[in-house]
Amino acid sequence: MDAVHPQHNPVLGCGWIKRGKQQAIQSNTGRQRLNINGAINIETLELTYRIDNTINAVSTIALLKQLESAYPAASRIIVICDNARYYKSKLVAEYLKNSRIQLEPLPAYSPNLNLIERFWKFFKKQVLYNRYYERFAEFRIACKEFLRSWISMRPNCARCLLRTSRLSVIENRNPAFARYNSTLIWALPKLLLVQFRHPHRREYRPR
Repeated sequence: MDAVHPQHNPVLGCGWIKRGKQQAIQSNTGRQRLNINGAINIETLELTYRIDNTINAVSTIALLKQLESAYPAASRIIVICDNARYYKSKLVAEYLKNSRIQLEPLPAYSPNLNLIERFWKFFKKQVLYNRYYERFAEFRIACKEFLRSWISMRPNCARCLLRTSRLSVIENRNPAFARYNSTLIWALPKLLLVQFRHPHRREYRPR
């Protein structure tokens, strides 16, 4: 589970431009944005999401209720999340006391362990990179249309999300993980997760 806040402004991607030349692109003010909070099933890649005016404890609880409705037969739903303040709020903690959902916060600086982070990156590439939307309404429709159409895109796009997943790399390097499926891996003790470091995080040692 994770939130994303796409702004109404083009995101610069890549393009073929002659050396020494610059390419001008249209842009907006970027003062308007969408607030999307979502969760993706690590096994089926099914997406559950909400678009709210703001992401806080109340909207997070609303998303958790959607997850419980989406999986009525599940006795327990393990939700991997980061350490955002609204996920650790008192309101959310109180709701979880009588909920089938179990939140598992990730270690700091480890977005590579959260699959939906990779989904949001794919979402931005498809909807925002080098795309200009003159009006905010057009931008909002484009974002919603992508999220709605994800159910039909899953079979073709699953490899894009999983092929560079840090979890897949760990499974390939360590045969001991082969006997666990993806759900059980997330249920391993937090001490095990702490051992997975962010690949781009530098370790500073005192001199």
